[in-house]
Amino acid sequence: MTKIRKLKDQHSHLIYLQLRFQSVSIIFLPNFNEKSNNTFHRYQKIGERISEKV
Repeated sequence: MTKIRKLKDQHSHLIYLQLRFQSVSIIFLPNFNEKSNNTFHRYQKIGERISEKV
């Protein structure tokens, strides 16, 4: 009986961790996307400047 209970506890703990991780990734992903877009645009501008000089 205790073995089954331990397994259930571990399983619920894993689900809890998954839910926490999902909520954290949802919070952080938009910021990350904004930053990567900004750096991409910066590189694009630098590329345009270089092509203008050449």
